[in-house]
Amino acid sequence: MKKYKNKVIKKFRSKLEQTCWDLLKESGLEYYYEPFKVPLIEGFEFNNDSWEKVGKEYKLQKRKVQKMTYTPDFVSLPTLSNKLWIIETKGYPTDSFKLKWKLLKQYALQNDCDWLLMMPTNKSDIEKSIEIIQRCGN
Repeated sequence: MKKYKNKVIKKFRSKLEQTCWDLLKESGLEYYYEPFKVPLIEGFEFNNDSWEKVGKEYKLQKRKVQKMTYTPDFVSLPTLSNKLWIIETKGYPTDSFKLKWKLLKQYALQNDCDWLLMMPTNKSDIEKSIEIIQRCGN
């Protein structure tokens, strides 16, 4: 996938991420870009046989199933008085991303994370997200 660079040193996976970076910078909000991974599903051993297509081959798969994580695009700096906000820019959410987003919400509930989640899909949505964050006092 093509990476986009801003004038500083950041590389982005899409033009929408670049736009979000620029608008957040312009807003004066403090934030991190892809600062951490959230564990959605732990890795595990699958002891039964699992035959799957890999490339053009249909073959027996490994027993170890990899963990699944989620890396948020933009996250607020943690403070004592404000809730953490996450902006995930997605122009066209895939089915696999939609599953990860649901698992992220489940993770937040199970771990008492008081997060403000936002998934803008265009520049206008990003601007609205920034307005909401500023109204919330972050």
